[in-house]
Amino acid sequence: MSVASAPVASAARAFSQELAPDGVLVLTLDVPGEKVNTLGKGMMQELLSLLGEIEARTDVRAIVLRSAKADNFIAGADIKDFTTIRSSLEGETLSRQGQAVLDRLAALKVPVVAAIHGSCMGGGLETALACRYRVASDHPKTSLGLPEVNLGIIPGMGGTQRLPRLVGLRTALDLILTGRALKASRALRAGVVDEVVPAPVLVDVARRAAVKLADGSLVPRRPGITLVEKVMRPLIFSKARASVREKTHGHYPAPPAAIDVVEKGTASTLEESLKLEAKRFGELSVSEVSRALVSVFFATQEIKKDAGYPEGTDAREVHKPARRQGCPFVSRTRRWRPSAAACATCATSSTSG
Repeated sequence: MSVASAPVASAARAFSQELAPDGVLVLTLDVPGEKVNTLGKGMMQELLSLLGEIEARTDVRAIVLRSAKADNFIAGADIKDFTTIRSSLEGETLSRQGQAVLDRLAALKVPVVAAIHGSCMGGGLETALACRYRVASDHPKTSLGLPEVNLGIIPGMGGTQRLPRLVGLRTALDLILTGRALKASRALRAGVVDEVVPAPVLVDVARRAAVKLADGSLVPRRPGITLVEKVMRPLIFSKARASVREKTHGHYPAPPAAIDVVEKGTASTLEESLKLEAKRFGELSVSEVSRALVSVFFATQEIKKDAGYPEGTDAREVHKPARRQGCPFVSRTRRWRPSAAACATCATSSTSG
């Protein structure tokens, strides 16, 4: 049994909230009119206002952050906002604004638990990293990663700093430099999430964890950067640079920039390291390589939407396929291969009418 709290003071209305009698506030993210949740400027401003309200409340004991979307938590930042950047200073400012919101989330006096179901990528994972505890569903569509290098940039909302402080240098560098995504079970083994549970009980488990965090009965294990890694720092970063040079031949500036930011940032305070992250993010955001990779990204998305025929085209009923002599799609046994439908030469199939 739960009761709804006061509405969020924002026109965007991406968040709804529900406060239970035990003091756990469930924040549900559902960006209106979109298939996926992204960290657009409007949504981030709403979150900032909401956090201000929560800080002033005395009836909230803990928070669970979840998504109402069917198959994604937060898919990442809104790439359209990224394309409006015209200078490195604008990129740095955008990064600092995002960092400020997640810093506010991380600094809440009450614990925040991320209930992750579906895609949790880029800024989505950075948001989860700013929470005190992470529970993921075991659904096949649940995946977590920082794919920013694929756009020629680095994580810009704290990912280069919070991830290594959580899982250690080697694991963090692997995820940041490859941009690969982890399924929930692998994310658990890597230490990116704290629990993996069936999707139907995800929110209930997250709520219980929130209560335990609030009363101090649950203390998450955080190995972070171990003593061994601290001793081996020079070797770890040297090997990372050698691997990047071998794979990119110096053509992609984002991976070496990520290594520099992780190396220098983890040797400093979080506050100073975030400034460094934002500066390098801004520089990379207007690079020719990044612009080209973003163009490739949008082109790829358009290709995925293209069915290969005009919208509204009706399928013709095929009774028996026919072929022209010498068709490369037909095997020597004269059995029709499924791919033959794509052969323009064989457009002689018998149809009704």
